[in-house]
Amino acid sequence: MLTLERTLLDTAEKLELIDFTQRKQLERIRDDRHLCAHPSIRPLGELYEPTMEYARAHLAAALEAVLIHLPSQGRKIVDSFLKYVVDPGFVYDTEYLTHPFFDRVRPSARSKVVEEAGAPGSTPSSSPPRSGT
Repeated sequence: MLTLERTLLDTAEKLELIDFTQRKQLERIRDDRHLCAHPSIRPLGELYEPTMEYARAHLAAALEAVLIHLPSQGRKIVDSFLKYVVDPGFVYDTEYLTHPFFDRVRPSARSKVVEEAGAPGSTPSSSPPRSGT
């Protein structure tokens, strides 16, 4: 269990579930939890009693970092994008393409989608209409 607790934030950051700032906030919460649960960490065994405002701030940080986000897509979204754009029924619609392939997509997967969209031969021959031509 201790191994899981020690590696959880590293893993969450590698999987892009949290960013660097959120990781630091969650580490701060974990450190304060240790101070509350293990009074021997403090000099002279004093109890650590955070204020109500501090506890609320921790709750807000935890909610913002992990608990209020919608699920995000990873590697599979690139395959879905490629299947979608080569389908004979493909219709170029920026608004539609943005929703499934950009909203709630991890940054690395989003970059891959853009990379694949720009790669020769990955998109259908009917290019999107260009303005000004």
